[in-house]
Amino acid sequence: MSDRPSDSASLPAAHRNLSVTARNRARYATMALFFIAGMMYAS
Repeated sequence: MSDRPSDSASLPAAHRNLSVTARNRARYATMALFFIAGMMYAS
């Protein structure tokens, strides 16, 4: 899905304690938020 390394050493300190599932949920929530804001701006 991503070309980024999945090892926790490359993550920022605030993200190291999160599980992979929590990181994915946060990523999808952020993408959804930007999508909705973009659609509102476009309309």
